[in-house]
Order: sequence, then structure tokens, then C-alpha cells
Amino acid sequence: MKTYQPYQLTKNCELGTIKSTTNKFTGVSLPGGFVKTKTAHYVPLKRTKAQKYSLLGTTLEHTIEIVIQHQDLTDIDVAHINGADYDIIDNSPDDSSEYITYDILTLKKIEKVGGKSG
Repeated sequence: MKTYQPYQLTKNCELGTIKSTTNKFTGVSLPGGFVKTKTAHYVPLKRTKAQKYSLLGTTLEHTIEIVIQHQDLTDIDVAHINGADYDIIDNSPDDSSEYITYDILTLKKIEKVGGKSG
């Protein structure tokens, strides 16, 4: 895995989950909002043209990757970046014996109901 320096993690994201609520009168589950559990500094991971072409037609086609400093991501399934929510599709933790390790998160934008896709 490529080594990163802490000063390279210049952007902020919020990590958490989406909570839904139940209408007490009808019992219908209503979509909830993002609930922040923790914050993290990150750097976007750039893909080469070959990597982009190899992802065409797969479930990973419209995803992005970010690098964060390693932390426990139990019960965290959503990242909130620049006002948009992203599902965490994959977490690739660095299992090296280095003092500071990093995780690569693969994210897919959550499309809102009635929103545009693309």
C-alpha cells in the first residue's frame, strides 16, 4: 500500500449511519437522516485510466475511493462529504505493522428518491 503522510489528509468527512423513524400513528417507517458518529480527515484516491476502464459495467463503476487514518468503523456504514451521503461499499484496512496505518474506503453516492442518477 502506498504510504501517506498525515499532512496529506486535508479534507474532512463525517462518518455515521442513516437512522429511520417510525410514524407513531401509522407504524410506517419514515426515512431518517444522517447521524454522525465520528469525523475523519481524508485524501481522495485517484484512479488511473486503466482502473476506470476495468470498472466499466461493474457495480463499482460509479464509486469513489478515499484514504483515512485507520480507525474502528464498526456500526458505520455512511460517509457524509460536501453535503452528500455515500454508502461505504468496502473498507480495505492497512494490515501492516506500521505505527500509523490507513484505510481505503470505497464509497457510492446515495441517490435520493426522485433524484437524478448519473
